Amino acid sequence: MKLPVLAAAIILLVANGTASPAEKIRVGVPQQVVHWMVFPLAQQKGFFKEEGFDAEIVQITGPSGRSALMSGDIDYYTTIAFIVQSAIVGLPVKVIAAYVNCPPFVLMSRPELKSAQDLKGKTMGIGAPPGSSPDVIAKLSLKHLGLNPDKDLKYVYLNSHERTYLALEQGLYAAGLIPPPFDF
Repeated sequence: MKLPVLAAAIILLVANGTASPAEKIRVGVPQQVVHWMVFPLAQQKGFFKEEGFDAEIVQITGPSGRSALMSGDIDYYTTIAFIVQSAIVGLPVKVIAAYVNCPPFVLMSRPELKSAQDLKGKTMGIGAPPGSSPDVIAKLSLKHLGLNPDKDLKYVYLNSHERTYLALEQGLYAAGLIPPPFDF
């Protein structure tokens, strides 16, 4: 009785093939803030492996992410703004999924400022490099509020949303573009 069961098990294993190795992918994540934490969390919980991927999460910011994607250094980049910008200028990229329907940022200012016009002549902290999606979002927000972002404010690029929040809290800047969890 044991021999037929063993033979059947071997036939099933051979018929179904052996388990294929997981596909290796590199996923670019701009910063370790709430809206991008799903990728390291998915890796830690084994969700990528469950779907057949051996994922490496690579922290890469701003325009460097687009360059890494175009050169093949990473396979996926998790920020929508640069991918949309890349598609607009004709680069061969595709959006395969989006889990946010708008950028998760707020334009936060010091409490003594009562209107957007109070920002004229002030300095704003941005937690990413020039040309990055937070930089673009900040300037579009200021323009929407009736300011000329190229003339009305100065910018300091801190390359960290946490540093932007802390500098704003300490009064070093008049305003900052802040993502969760720093926007409370």
